[in-house]
Amino acid sequence: MNINLVVSNNHSIPHADLEKLKSIGSFWGGWQSWKSCSTDNVICYEVDQAYKLVTQKFYELCNLYVPREALVNITNPTKNMKAFAGGFSHEVNNPEEIIAFHLTAAVSDIVILMGFNWCDQPLTDEKTNHYFGLVNEVIKSHPNVEWVIIDHEEDLRKDLASLENLNKDTISSVLSLIET
Repeated sequence: MNINLVVSNNHSIPHADLEKLKSIGSFWGGWQSWKSCSTDNVICYEVDQAYKLVTQKFYELCNLYVPREALVNITNPTKNMKAFAGGFSHEVNNPEEIIAFHLTAAVSDIVILMGFNWCDQPLTDEKTNHYFGLVNEVIKSHPNVEWVIIDHEEDLRKDLASLENLNKDTISSVLSLIET
């Protein structure tokens, strides 16, 4: 069974939990989450930021996923530098998270989601509205993948709560499964 974990761009995990969680699967997330989570697979959507990360040899610390157009212009890419294709027709908040969902869904039976706030609240921002539309779309389009959002105390947004392959659980429950 392939299990991967996706961390939101602004989430940090206590070190003790992080080490235990890394034993069950790889961590995926935006470059913003790497410092606090030592993410194994880092996504960078912005081409300029991707060039900065390459210049800093960030790919020596993780698998670095950058837009195809950024990788094409890099001389001698390493095996830890990977390209993704595609983009967004509308501006979207946290594009790295959406890309991480697509990449992990392709290689996972279970995707554990950490640090996401998907509460049922009115949307006032178009970029947020597009974000949730894309979240809904990627989960629906992978019905054989079980998506588990961790420590989400409030009710999920109605559109997400209705998805049969999205469930809530707690970090302590996930950690107890590792220990057994």
